[in-house]
Amino acid sequence: MAREGISTLRWIQGLIISSIFSVVYLFTPAYCTSAIVILVLQFPCRHAAFLYAAPLMISILTPCRPMLFLADYMTAMLDYFDYEEVLEISNDDCIKLADSGRKFILAFQPHGVISYCSLCSWINAPPQLRCVQTAVASVLLKTPILKNVMGIYGLTAASAGNVRKILQNGKGVSGCVVIYI
Repeated sequence: MAREGISTLRWIQGLIISSIFSVVYLFTPAYCTSAIVILVLQFPCRHAAFLYAAPLMISILTPCRPMLFLADYMTAMLDYFDYEEVLEISNDDCIKLADSGRKFILAFQPHGVISYCSLCSWINAPPQLRCVQTAVASVLLKTPILKNVMGIYGLTAASAGNVRKILQNGKGVSGCVVIYI
């Protein structure tokens, strides 16, 4: 349960917010498969099949977009996970160096299928650093629903060519990229 100094309500709020990512990750494959089958079979009727498959179709048509403003509403996750961050270079120094033209590949750990460490790091970061994109497998950027939910914190393909392009063309912190090792 909640640790000392954190209200139970805030702890539960963090649990609910973080659970959204787990639930979406677990149920998206089954939902996508069932939506396609129901749409093809038009079960139980055409209208109901289209209503059931509508979220899938909308997700297919919408791109993955970062929603940097959401981080401010997700801070309860930091308390739920008892998040603590250890940095070799301060956020302010990173911003100053990036603004002076230095490029960074920021390595974080641990790596995972759903990296709550990355979500907490993104939530905890100052607003100027939230625009640094996180490199992920390209399949995540194409998988309906997952791309929209996980994409809120700014994702980019982890291909060598794409990372090279970000490092060469980006200005300031936009010329940096995060990888998880």
